[in-house]
Amino acid sequence: MLDHMQDREQTVAPDLTWQERLEAIFSGAYLQLAEGLTGVSPKGGELDISLVKDSRNTLGLKISALGEDGFLKVFDGPDAADSYKREKAALLSLAGRDLVPDMICFSDELRFVITEWHGQEFLPAVNPEGTARRIGAWIARYDALAPSRALQGDWYSYCVQLGLEASLKNIPGAKERLTAVPLCGEVLSRDDSAMHNFLEGPDGRLLGCDFERSRFKPRGWEYMRAHWSLLQRFPDQAPKVQKALERGFDLSHRGVLRVDEISTVARILFCAQAIKAAHKTESHPWQ
Repeated sequence: MLDHMQDREQTVAPDLTWQERLEAIFSGAYLQLAEGLTGVSPKGGELDISLVKDSRNTLGLKISALGEDGFLKVFDGPDAADSYKREKAALLSLAGRDLVPDMICFSDELRFVITEWHGQEFLPAVNPEGTARRIGAWIARYDALAPSRALQGDWYSYCVQLGLEASLKNIPGAKERLTAVPLCGEVLSRDDSAMHNFLEGPDGRLLGCDFERSRFKPRGWEYMRAHWSLLQRFPDQAPKVQKALERGFDLSHRGVLRVDEISTVARILFCAQAIKAAHKTESHPWQ
């Protein structure tokens, strides 16, 4: 879509303002951008753009034209090409499944996607247990509907591949417990379950966003990332929020995963990662 736009070099200088970064990419193409959002030519009508968030690799912006709103995500960082491909492919594969904001349009030349605008902020701190339960339910539905493929083995062998073998030796019974939990295939995972990577739709639905790091991981990985994120976000309420995450997942899950098993794996891997970080033996194993 929007393939008629001119191809441009995306990587811009890191010291530019977000407005300058945007201009470096879209100079002369703003009318086409508005047309991509609304589906009609604005014929000189204004396109309003405001910053939502920015990072080294992306710009997230609210755009408005002819009474229509959208979320524009532009990939202009050092890893722009790969990040854009991951985000676009994930959004396309999950379209129409009520798991992510619907995509309106995209451009391979300029490396951007426009999705539905959901202005309501997701506030996990208001109700940590309710938040954890909703995230668990979302992950269960996601596990059932996201692209998947076969993967054999057990969690201990997978942890060895992650470079955690030495750390696991410091956790009594870890090898035995991980060996007893089989890998049940792998599924496309965001590999990043930070709380700000969820949105709340206008009807109250929880929606996942930010798939620029997505890759295939063993089933349960999305759950484990959420488990770790909630533990770090609410350390003083850890038992309650983790139980709520388990409850939300268990009530909605219809697959082969056992929530008690993946919760056990999540706790062991969290400890193993902490040990490894303390010893400073390697870089972060999730990269």
